[in-house]
Amino acid sequence: MIAAERMCAKGLAGAAAILSLAASASQAATPAVVAGEPAMREPPFPASASGITHIGGTNYYVVADDAKSGEVGLYRAAIALSDDGLSVLSVSSGPRVVLEGCVDLEAVAYDPLTKNVWAADESRKTIAEYNPETGAKLRSLAYPEEMTNTYINLGFESLAMSENGLTMWTANEEALVSDGPKSSYESGTKVRLVRFERRGPADEWRHVETVPYTTEKWNQKYDCGGNGRRGVSELCVLPDGSLLVLERELSSSVKGSGMAAAMAARFRHEIFHVSGGKKKSVYRSGADDSGAALSNCEGMCLGPRTKDGARALLVVTDAGDGFTVAQIRPCRLEKAAGAGVGR
Repeated sequence: MIAAERMCAKGLAGAAAILSLAASASQAATPAVVAGEPAMREPPFPASASGITHIGGTNYYVVADDAKSGEVGLYRAAIALSDDGLSVLSVSSGPRVVLEGCVDLEAVAYDPLTKNVWAADESRKTIAEYNPETGAKLRSLAYPEEMTNTYINLGFESLAMSENGLTMWTANEEALVSDGPKSSYESGTKVRLVRFERRGPADEWRHVETVPYTTEKWNQKYDCGGNGRRGVSELCVLPDGSLLVLERELSSSVKGSGMAAAMAARFRHEIFHVSGGKKKSVYRSGADDSGAALSNCEGMCLGPRTKDGARALLVVTDAGDGFTVAQIRPCRLEKAAGAGVGR
């Protein structure tokens, strides 16, 4: 959750520039992303939804991060989509499961091999495996030590696992202190995409790759009273091993921290496809994007196949501040020429 949410008007924000990506996804064909109609969420679905992962069929796990409202925890949700994946037909959510020791859950990934979940706690700087029924912590991820050297509230915001359960990715939201400055209107920020692999469910994750990644710069000049940003909000691993990267921006066209600056503040988002050392923008929010200025997109995951063989892609917004909108934003991934997105 962004500290400035109570001050600033908001919207979606997206992904950015990759410098290299190793042979884990060599030149996978770029998919097309088509956005559908956003659907509003109601309690008991948590307002502060910050991550989502697909279990199968209409079933998902969602994490929430708002400690003040007592929402921090894991929720099992059912989300039914239309045949084309572009409309939400129904949404429901079960009760909260408290994950042991967590205070600021920002991302979640379902483990198909153990049937447990892995979740990232930004404040505690932890990524760990949990029993989704009891919330018990089972084991922790050993990530590179330098990943703890983050600016405040710009650490672990993303987590994604491949559908075979053998690869997992995470990233810091904006640059580590040792890697350079935060994002601005003049330049993007240097982020690390970190990949782990394992041979089976009983094995520990092994760090195999750190990929440098540079975000885009802000679209508006001013920083919402010191709260402006543009960083990696979420990752998604596609079946061919390539990545989707969601980057979120908050900026304002008016200088300062007063009402005028707040009214001129906007969230923007962009999704990039990253593969084989190349990146391509596949979706960007615009002025005609319904509710974009008030949508803070924090979670993204693949969903089921649509009736015509495409793949659903769901994005959830974090509205824990009581000002931004609580939405599920359905999209679909369509095959580009020669692509295998729906595999």
